[in-house]
Amino acid sequence: MAREPIKLILVDDHPVFRDGLRQCLEARKTLRVIAAVGGGEELWKAIRTHGVPHAILMDVEMPGEGGIELTKILHEKHPEVRVVMLTAFSDSERVFAALKAGAVGYLLKNSSFTPFFTTKESGTGLGLAIAREFVTAHGGRIDVEDAAGGGARFVIRLPRSTVP
Repeated sequence: MAREPIKLILVDDHPVFRDGLRQCLEARKTLRVIAAVGGGEELWKAIRTHGVPHAILMDVEMPGEGGIELTKILHEKHPEVRVVMLTAFSDSERVFAALKAGAVGYLLKNSSFTPFFTTKESGTGLGLAIAREFVTAHGGRIDVEDAAGGGARFVIRLPRSTVP
């Protein structure tokens, strides 16, 4: 039995990037982009029109209400929606702010969607480049361990005082 596709909204103020990403995502049978919008006002309208999505890919920096602020409001209204920040910025202050606002992931626009780290406890995801920078900057390490059934898994270890 086929699973229902993940309903997704894209929020990015750059139309060329937004439209290109939409085309790439719509090629995947597991995803259904229900809206691609340029900012907060359009996001709320899309939710009223198409319903609450399963997930949102949200740009961090946009004119008016930024992605982190929108994520905080969205998380308060619809905590079941999984927001992944999509940005060109990888500084740890923005990463922490996004995760604190309720984002479950943080991906750089110049990275692949394939390498995506997820923490066991929170389900929080970090793109490979951000995970490496974050872990190094905060005195941690990334270990590779054997996974059940063969293969490997990456485990991020941080000192307790670093975890937000």
